[in-house]
Amino acid sequence: VHESVDMTNAYDIRQTIEHHLDSKSNTQHDGALVVWMETPSNPLCQVTDIQSICDLVNDVRCQHQNANIITVVDSTWAPPVITRPLLLGADAVLHSGTKYLGGHSDVLLGTISCSPNNETGKSIAERLKSVQTSIG
Repeated sequence: VHESVDMTNAYDIRQTIEHHLDSKSNTQHDGALVVWMETPSNPLCQVTDIQSICDLVNDVRCQHQNANIITVVDSTWAPPVITRPLLLGADAVLHSGTKYLGGHSDVLLGTISCSPNNETGKSIAERLKSVQTSIG
């Protein structure tokens, strides 16, 4: 299920997360809820306060003990070296190396970095390492 939310409105974000957690408790679905942030957003160039969203998600995690929520930042427009999403509390960050490292679309590259500072980030890193090891 995909739902777009104004990532500058903390109240709407919390309501949407809690709505999905409540609806998940009534179903057999056990997948993670991903809070995906793109900042600045495309095409509106809205800036998301990464730290406040991650703090909000951590608060919801504390209230809902079994909540499997992952925060991911798409750092394509503003490179992670500038936005520093992992230091701001994100579990993972994606970055398009094609644009910033290749420059002319003659290289196809993407990166995923996971936070070593929290359990969710460490868990994602272990799962990615397992996939990379098994399929090369």
